[in-house]
Amino acid sequence: MAAESKDSHNIEVDKNKRSFGGNEEKRGKSLFDLIKERGNPPEAEKLRVEIEEVKKSRTELISRVKWLRGRINYKNNESETIAKLLQINQFGDQEKYLKEVRMLNRQKRGLDFKISTGTFSLSEEKNIIRKVKEIDNSIDEMMRVVRLFRKKDLIKKDLETYGTELKEIDEKIAVMDKQLDYLYSSLRKVLKVPEKKDKERENIGRRRETKINNVEVNLEDIVVIKKK
Repeated sequence: MAAESKDSHNIEVDKNKRSFGGNEEKRGKSLFDLIKERGNPPEAEKLRVEIEEVKKSRTELISRVKWLRGRINYKNNESETIAKLLQINQFGDQEKYLKEVRMLNRQKRGLDFKISTGTFSLSEEKNIIRKVKEIDNSIDEMMRVVRLFRKKDLIKKDLETYGTELKEIDEKIAVMDKQLDYLYSSLRKVLKVPEKKDKERENIGRRRETKINNVEVNLEDIVVIKKK
């Protein structure tokens, strides 16, 4: 499951994007510099403000993407660790342990009822209490395994949620990129600056690779399985 999650959520949000910062004209003055130089004409100033607003929103989305991809990376590693732990200990399936827990709880209730309603010698009572304690320990061990299965299911849901949000953000960024292309093109027309045919305008800083290092998950951070 974890491997599939990596493939499905490895969304290249910033692939082949361009920068729209203050260095648009690599070989001359930036468009924003030209606005100031020409006395901040109202139409150009309005476009500049719109560009800055879209850029700000886009930057916020990029920050969210970085956080999401970091969480996905961690959750994938956590899922793999749990899967290995379940496989190494040959725990089987979750229902097996839930049945065992239900059976042990019935045994415990029976012993508790026996203690509360019966009359026993001190030795007999100690023996019943010892059995109750043994059952409690067994239930605790079983529930540790059950919690592993549940955690694995929760991680899967988290990955699906993160992946959905990433796709939504990817679509929003694509819309913003088109907005910025249009706004910059409009600004060039207002300032009477020719479009660059090679499409290398505004190519500084826009591409942001979100590189997340592999995160190792300690088994002790997930669960402690008591060895018998």
